[in-house]
Amino acid sequence: MTEKYTLIEHPSTLNSIIRNTFQSTHRIKFTAFDVSNKYVIFGVNSGGIYIFSRESCQFVKLIPSTHGPANLLSISPNEKNLAIAVSTGLVVVLEGFTETEFQQQIFTEHEDNHITAMTWNGNDLYCGDNTGRVSVVALRNFLTMFQTPVACLMHLDSQIVQLDTYSKFLLVSTQTRSLLCDTESEKYRQIGKKMRDGCFGACFLTAGNPHKNNDSNARTRGLFEISGDSEQLSAPSHDDKVKIYCARPGVRLWQADFEANVVVTHQFRPALGLSHSKVVQWDDSDRLKLKTLSPQTGEFNFGKIYNFLHRFVLTFRDDGFYIFEPSSSTLHWSAHTSVKDVKIVDSFLYVWHSDLEVSVLSLLSIEELVLRSLMRKKYKLCAEICLEFYDDVQSLIETSKKIHLISILETKLDDSEVLLKLEPIFTRLKDCAVTPTLERYKNGIVTVNALPVLPESVENFEKDTKKQENSILTEQFRVSRFNKNIETNDFTQLMKTLNSNELYDVLREFESQNESCADWCKEIFLKHLKIISEFKSEALDYAHQAFFSFNMNMNFICNCGFPLPQAHELRPKFYEIGTQLMEKTDNYEDYLKSVPYMYKNVLEKINDSQEIHSKLPLIIQFSDPEIIDTHSSKLTYDLWDESIRCLLKLKSGQCLNCGAKIDVRATFDWTDFATKIVDSIKANNALKLFKRYAHLLPKGGLKPVFYQYCIFSSASNTTSGIFRKTLDNENVCKQFETSVGGYLRKKYLCGSDLYDPPNRKSMLDLINCDHCQLPLKIPMLEETTKLTCGHNYHQTCLLYNKSQCPKCDPLL
Repeated sequence: MTEKYTLIEHPSTLNSIIRNTFQSTHRIKFTAFDVSNKYVIFGVNSGGIYIFSRESCQFVKLIPSTHGPANLLSISPNEKNLAIAVSTGLVVVLEGFTETEFQQQIFTEHEDNHITAMTWNGNDLYCGDNTGRVSVVALRNFLTMFQTPVACLMHLDSQIVQLDTYSKFLLVSTQTRSLLCDTESEKYRQIGKKMRDGCFGACFLTAGNPHKNNDSNARTRGLFEISGDSEQLSAPSHDDKVKIYCARPGVRLWQADFEANVVVTHQFRPALGLSHSKVVQWDDSDRLKLKTLSPQTGEFNFGKIYNFLHRFVLTFRDDGFYIFEPSSSTLHWSAHTSVKDVKIVDSFLYVWHSDLEVSVLSLLSIEELVLRSLMRKKYKLCAEICLEFYDDVQSLIETSKKIHLISILETKLDDSEVLLKLEPIFTRLKDCAVTPTLERYKNGIVTVNALPVLPESVENFEKDTKKQENSILTEQFRVSRFNKNIETNDFTQLMKTLNSNELYDVLREFESQNESCADWCKEIFLKHLKIISEFKSEALDYAHQAFFSFNMNMNFICNCGFPLPQAHELRPKFYEIGTQLMEKTDNYEDYLKSVPYMYKNVLEKINDSQEIHSKLPLIIQFSDPEIIDTHSSKLTYDLWDESIRCLLKLKSGQCLNCGAKIDVRATFDWTDFATKIVDSIKANNALKLFKRYAHLLPKGGLKPVFYQYCIFSSASNTTSGIFRKTLDNENVCKQFETSVGGYLRKKYLCGSDLYDPPNRKSMLDLINCDHCQLPLKIPMLEETTKLTCGHNYHQTCLLYNKSQCPKCDPLL
């Protein structure tokens, strides 16, 4: 191994964001997760899909699902599509899953089986299940009428353990063998002759970025056939840089070529237990935090294996993860802790430990680690790293073009003991600076190289770094003037490397040279903040100023400080960042007065009924339906009585705090407010309250839909949400009015008693509507329909579902 690496453990706000997201729902359990450059996505036991931003660790969106919990997730390489393997065997593909309107495709090729492996290759999604079936879903065919978007490729003898792709090749690993498949010729061949029994994986190890098959020509797919011994599987170009590894029992890896021949067997048993693994805990501290991991003991075997940094093979089990280097048959790192899954993004590892815990680690070369700490001006940390990896730093002096920059430590450190230990490194750096180095090429030519003077090198390096950063920001600023949604690759990479304090320094430097970009710099700063808890005071002040500059609005606040009802409609930019900044300021009131919407953050955190009672006027005047929904379960009959009186006063144009005349647009609608009371304390109690205040309510304030809602909620214990959605449909509402009108005419004009039970119940009396779950035969909803599929509906419910059966068509 020519370049030495070390394992880095990074701090991450992801775990705290996860806990904050799920703290009120203790029954939520993660069932699957995946990570890409932009997103971290979790599947939960309720069937929902939770999407987080990888860089900012902010919650992005929730995609609900009615198909059941996911056991596998896979984000496509272009990060536009998400594949979900459901516990029932369905494959659900969400096209454009981050958009408001995304397309959902459902495939039943593996239904009633358990999908055990999924992988993308361009627009093709390969799936394998526990019965040995392998299929492919081609997204490019979704819009083509005459081609099948899914095809079964193989029926094998045992469960699929792992799938991997390279170019036109598909690598399939089952519990008994590994197979190399050519997807163009539709032929496959077994790798090696010996069978095995266990969950052993296989993968391609590429020397560079893996080449994915982007062939867009649609074609018909059929079952793969076994390739004969005399036939050749056509190899891709540059296949000498791509290796195939198959896990074997006995801590071994087979290395194979593209004719499925075993070339080398790598034995790793001697490497187990030889050395301890070191992990650097990377944060903003000035001191080196080093964690030593004990060597592996006990039984070990490979499971699924993955290509890591085009050099290493990573595997994991329940007790930890392991990083091997096949070229030297050595184990470099092993971390022994509970592991459920591991995902790789470039040099980063995302390790899922338990339901709500994810660790973020990465591999950095010793040179990168030393220089990164130096450029962050963490001189004590840089010195400690040099001492910890003393021999590696010494060896870098002859090969690295940048390691001589650490000579600046001589003038930056005041610890004489540390300087004494580093003296041999400084001496050698000075010797190399004045002694030409000889470099001999293969053709015999010898070049003489001399390093520049060290102090100038350090200064020049810092100047070049600032110049490069300014150049990147200038280019991005120009691009943003035309389209704020486009980021250059250099800008994206720069944002990844900077922490919040470094980002502040870089943007302030850029802003001082370009006054016209001040607003842009503030927006970029808020957009790319990472860990607010690590702010220095100057950066924190800048963040406050930036947030206010975008969101200050004094028009929606009363002179007494109470927010006007319109305040809840104007959500500020970077609201989530604002809530964190608000917690860190001593001037809490400034946020509430300058950005009245921030009252929402205060009202959401109310915990008990006593606090609700004291802040009830504030809740009513803020008039946010989401706040009422949040606390409706804690509101008693008396508190609802008080809230109606507050709303009456507010609608008369008075501030509920000082009584001043205020603009009361955007207050609660009486009908919507009344339905929330029904949800909280039932229809009969809600009607009692409104009967008491009927003389104060405006004529027509409670619309007919409120009374219909009361009838629905009284007739069934089913969740009221389904009634609200149904009655929101204008056609359905008219149908319901017709049904109720007919019922009332029969009962009161004709004198019949429709509530007298019949002597003998018919089948309709025993059957419920498949939409609202009310009995089919009830007086208010007499018109019913039985569809050809066998499901039964009230005519009103069927009209809501556009005369189609939602049970049979899950897309409705």
